[in-house]
Amino acid sequence: MKIYKTSIVFMILLWSFGAWAGAKDFVKKGDALLAQRKDLSKAKEAIKEYQKALALDPTIVDAYWKISQAYYWLGIHVKSKDQKMKLFKNGIEFGKMCVQVNPKVAECHYWLGVAYGKYGEAKGIMQSLYLVPFMKKELRAVIKLKPDLRMYGSYGVLGWVYFKVPDSAIISKEKRGSKKKALELLSKAVKLGPGNLVSRYFYARVLLDKGDKAGAIKQLEFIRKAPMVRDMAPEFAEEKVKAAKLLKKIRGK
Repeated sequence: MKIYKTSIVFMILLWSFGAWAGAKDFVKKGDALLAQRKDLSKAKEAIKEYQKALALDPTIVDAYWKISQAYYWLGIHVKSKDQKMKLFKNGIEFGKMCVQVNPKVAECHYWLGVAYGKYGEAKGIMQSLYLVPFMKKELRAVIKLKPDLRMYGSYGVLGWVYFKVPDSAIISKEKRGSKKKALELLSKAVKLGPGNLVSRYFYARVLLDKGDKAGAIKQLEFIRKAPMVRDMAPEFAEEKVKAAKLLKKIRGK
């Protein structure tokens, strides 16, 4: 009987290891596909691979936030409001699961915060003020856990949230925006992560709104000439296009 029980335990451990190894293989396949996300079909395939990994091992935290990231990427590249909201909502759900599995992983909080923001933007800012405290909470968690994540990107995203949300006395403090706070956070984002072109573009927009045309042009020119960073190349390529368009508009060409 003792030998029989030992054999069962051994078989369970062997199966567990096999499932873990198989799940890791699916994550690797997903990573390779997500790296090619410029082709949206690759991002969709990546989600399927990560879901296969989670079916084998639901504790693989990386799979959750990478699915959330993939839904974000798909969401920003569709035109339909309903499609955007659906994709960003999926991103929120996987971001939440990620935080539940391991709340100490900064990437979980980052992509959950981003998903909240994009969902709110798609739905309408005034209709989504209830989400602002959640966005702020998740992005602050990133700053606490791993401030240099994505080249200090959470400072930039949080600054953009403060810029986009109205600053009004009739809105509760935690739901309120602040252009002053936005400027502080984005200035810090660019200082800490000078190569983050997303933060730079946000900063240029805030400077332009403030009336600092020369400062905005300086940031946009930096984006236009900056070298690419492999891990964020698809995002940065799009920031370069946006920067060139905004420069053209500012200069009246």
